[in-house]
Amino acid sequence: MSAYADTSFLLALYAREAHSAKAAAWLTARTRIRSLPLTPFGRLELDNAVYGKIFRGELEAGQAQRLFARVGHDLSEGVLVHFSPGTAAHYREARRLAELHTARLGCRTLDILHVAAAVCAGARDFLTLDPRQGALARAAGLRLAP
Repeated sequence: MSAYADTSFLLALYAREAHSAKAAAWLTARTRIRSLPLTPFGRLELDNAVYGKIFRGELEAGQAQRLFARVGHDLSEGVLVHFSPGTAAHYREARRLAELHTARLGCRTLDILHVAAAVCAGARDFLTLDPRQGALARAAGLRLAP
């Protein structure tokens, strides 16, 4: 996989957000990116972010169902692909990243898990709209986008 998208980027692609146009334009311009890996953890975080939008009144239940349907469609079409790095490898990489970078960058566990998944997936680009997570991705040797 050449790119890994975190939840902030995926949410911008599937829900109407301030950076949705930027995320979509970046992805459209990168024709070499055929698919994005989606880990079970990433899917859970995406789903929970959508449910959080319902809770905050930013999204109605019907809109959420349409969003989930689009994610499902993209999974069936190969735009998103299920990827499981394997628990042992994923957590080993996450612990390595924590040891190397948390004392300096103040990394959050969920950010570490995303970056570790990207490393395990062999990604070169890390797609995020989260500056703190981007700093960790950059420190791990990934190219930051958009």
